[in-house]
Amino acid sequence: MKYLIFLLMLLITQNCLAQTNVQIEVYNKYKETTNPFLYNGIAYPAYIPGSIFEARHACFRDSICKPGTLVYMGRTYNDVALKYDIVIDEVAILHHVLQSEVVLRKSEVTEFSIGNTDFINIPKGQNIPPGYYELYQKGKTRILCKHRKTYMTGVNYNHRFYTMINEDDRKFYIEKNNQFHLVKNEKSLYEIFPDRKNELKDFIRRNELFIKETPGSSIPIVVEFINK
Repeated sequence: MKYLIFLLMLLITQNCLAQTNVQIEVYNKYKETTNPFLYNGIAYPAYIPGSIFEARHACFRDSICKPGTLVYMGRTYNDVALKYDIVIDEVAILHHVLQSEVVLRKSEVTEFSIGNTDFINIPKGQNIPPGYYELYQKGKTRILCKHRKTYMTGVNYNHRFYTMINEDDRKFYIEKNNQFHLVKNEKSLYEIFPDRKNELKDFIRRNELFIKETPGSSIPIVVEFINK
């Protein structure tokens, strides 16, 4: 009889332990997906689409949050619905339960990606303005791209007043000796790499590269040549 009671208690204990383990696993998954620190920012300042000329938007690629990857407070989050507002240089994420958008605390964002495009957060104290930059090219010599959009109100167009969002020229930076240097034209490249000025001149001329006019396609070609 005592033996049967012992077996019964053992089965009950194992069952309780199994339930506890399942509960812990479920809780951990819940905690991972509903991390309160991820949604503790301010509400995203929504624009009024009907008032904006030609329905342009302030974000990178899409004004709707899309699946992306985020490194926030040292933790990596996959499949996070987010968007990057270029006008205010902020990242917003969608709270699926509340169906509202929240602006992340920039000081806690290390990097994020939207589709195949990666961005990094340059903090204060660097030799370029702080903010989010597209990691345009990885590798030995990195290239950063700063996207820019301007928000303007009360713009007179055809005798009517509009709110406008204009996409400005992107700025490109090349990394050298742990510092990023703005590339405006060919002269900028010669100043960054003075010891290779003559061969750069020849390479740019032979390949008919236009650094100022088409920086997005020309600068990576030059950097690839420099890295050889």
